This record gives sequence, C-alpha cells and structure tokens, in this order.
Amino acid sequence: VSLVFVSSSIRPEDMAGPRDQDPSLFKQAGKWAALITSLEGWLALFTLIGTYFGWALINYAAVLFQDVHKLEHGEASAAASCFPVGMALGLISGAAFSTLLGVQGGRIAHVLHVIVGIAAITTLHFWKGAPLNWT
Repeated sequence: VSLVFVSSSIRPEDMAGPRDQDPSLFKQAGKWAALITSLEGWLALFTLIGTYFGWALINYAAVLFQDVHKLEHGEASAAASCFPVGMALGLISGAAFSTLLGVQGGRIAHVLHVIVGIAAITTLHFWKGAPLNWT
C-alpha cells in the first residue's frame, strides 16, 4: 500500500489518461497494427526484453559472486541484494527527475542511470579482487 502511495505521489502531473473510453476488438486490432509499425513501440519492446535479462542476471549474481570473487554463500547473497535495491532507487529517482526536470531532463537522467549501471557491472567484471563482503 505504501508503494502505491509513494509512486502516486511522485508520478509526473502531465501524464495523459486513457484516450479510448469505448474499447472494442476492431479498435484493439487497429492499435496492434499501429504498434507493430511504430519505431517507438519496437524500442519499448526491446527495453522490456532487456529488463528481463537484467533480472535474470540478478538471479544468477550470487552464484557468479561465489565463483569469481570467492565469497561465502551468505556474503554472495548479501552482495547480490544490492542490485534490486539499486534498481528500485533508480526507478524512484528517474520518476523524480522526470517530474522535476520535464521529459527531456528525465530522458537525460535515465541515460545517466544506464551509464552508471554499465560502469558498475564493468568494474565488477574487471576488478576480480573487489571487496564485496560488507560485514
């Protein structure tokens, strides 16, 4: 319940509501045709597919931390828990940036979030002796 309250309180005020008040199969087919021929629709689909691979990596991250960084089971699980926390904070800050800076500023903030994430994963890849046991 608190998540719904927080997300509704930080959502952008200029979000458009649903345009179609009378749904039908014919209108849905037209929407699908427009989506299939839309570049933005394909970019959104690939973004969602990429998100799936990100979550799959998180599920396997504890095993990778055990193998590559020689952590114990509990330490590897604790180290892997930072990914979902970081994703949640990224979503919250992204929504806040979109609200405060507008659409263009929000897009720039999202690109910066992605760059920081790629830098973090790249650092973990190359720094085999990274101190990941935060005890």
